[in-house]
Amino acid sequence: MAVVQSFQCETPPTLEAKEVRLSGCKGDFAVVDGDFDLILADLKSACFLLTCSEGPEGKDPVLGEDGGDAAPGLDEATGEEGTLALRTTLVKPVPENVPSTAVDSVESTHPNHEGGSRNVEQSTQAQPEENSVAHDQDEMPSESDVETQVESDVETQVEALSSDNRNCVKLGINAGIDMVMVPFKYQQFIEDLTDLVESGEVPMARINDAVERILRVKFVAGLFEYPLTDRSLLPTVGCKEHREVAREAVRKSLVLLKNGKNDDKPFLPLDRTAKRILVVGTHADNLGNQCGGWTKTKSGQSGKITIGTTLLDAIKAAVGDKTEVIYEKTPSKETLASCEDFSYAIVALGEPPYAEMRGDNAELTIPLNGNNIVTAVAEKIPTLVILFTGRPMVLEMPVLEKAEALVAAWFPGTEGQGMADVIFGDYDFEGKLPVSWFKRVDQLPLNVDGNFYDPLFPLGFGLNCNSGSLV
Repeated sequence: MAVVQSFQCETPPTLEAKEVRLSGCKGDFAVVDGDFDLILADLKSACFLLTCSEGPEGKDPVLGEDGGDAAPGLDEATGEEGTLALRTTLVKPVPENVPSTAVDSVESTHPNHEGGSRNVEQSTQAQPEENSVAHDQDEMPSESDVETQVESDVETQVEALSSDNRNCVKLGINAGIDMVMVPFKYQQFIEDLTDLVESGEVPMARINDAVERILRVKFVAGLFEYPLTDRSLLPTVGCKEHREVAREAVRKSLVLLKNGKNDDKPFLPLDRTAKRILVVGTHADNLGNQCGGWTKTKSGQSGKITIGTTLLDAIKAAVGDKTEVIYEKTPSKETLASCEDFSYAIVALGEPPYAEMRGDNAELTIPLNGNNIVTAVAEKIPTLVILFTGRPMVLEMPVLEKAEALVAAWFPGTEGQGMADVIFGDYDFEGKLPVSWFKRVDQLPLNVDGNFYDPLFPLGFGLNCNSGSLV
């Protein structure tokens, strides 16, 4: 039984440590209570992910990277926190509902911390010869770690590491990495590692240990008995039952941030018998924008990328034939001039699909003048704003003041009916913010126990539609 010390995210200084026991394949092991040196940056398996920062959508949330201390707006940026902050703040976010099942794979991060790579530091890697959390699991760095170490060492002139690839391979493998993803210089990696083993700089026992654990995971997963997927199950992919579950996930994940300009006069649920409705925005009738990254393709793309229901189609189905639904990606002057003809407007805006560095954004404003579009419509017509995004975005004061209601939809996926389910009142909102929603980007990183915690919406915020109270 391997043991990991885990903590709740964003409020680490005030929450008690949780002991999460993870069943292993090699018997019982113990980790010294509170020994953060043995806690890894990122623990992953098919069924759960232990995250160590408020990672934006489309990025692997890992210790000291993304949403924590890294350079503003950049994917895989250098961590700037001190070692104490790294251990006491960023190393603590393990959800309470982590299942007591085996963690089959451990992925560490490659961005630097205070100028040095964490993948070559034994203090942040699990040591095979020690009673560490990864004793039963593969230690696998993020893609192109070894190459990144070389580049980072040259750039930052870290004296502790040589700037040649061979030395970085040596340090990384000896630090506890079992499997290395090398997308580019893989031939050089193979040559270097072979030479390191032959010279004794990387002990053969270290290689045997890594291979043993890699093979164990593959055997337990049944990859040797059943190396291929069961193709007979293909017809069930995307079936009605699957889509119903996805639809349920959509309606349960939406977060209602505002409902009416006055507490005693809620705007939602919308009237499905309204005579005329205006729907506006880049994300109202775009399945690709609705899905985001890491879906059909890694970075995602706009357009009809797969089978599904857009928000616009879901609205039309929800209101019926007697309600006229007018859609414009950008509202025309003529449409806004006839504002008295509309009962209300729904504005659907947000980020384009992205993953990793394609999501680099230091400003976090709604693209394509999104705030201005919301303001222009909301000044004329009672408006619900639905924001599609993988992270909090800048919401300017005119938007907050003029919009009647505001919903964070994130990137909900293919089943747009889930959004219609809640905005028209068939179901109530259940979602709560998994991160704090900032007022300004210069507040980031924004943590509950920070000295200057002043969010627009706090961690865990979310309104019910019917009662008007917090979820």
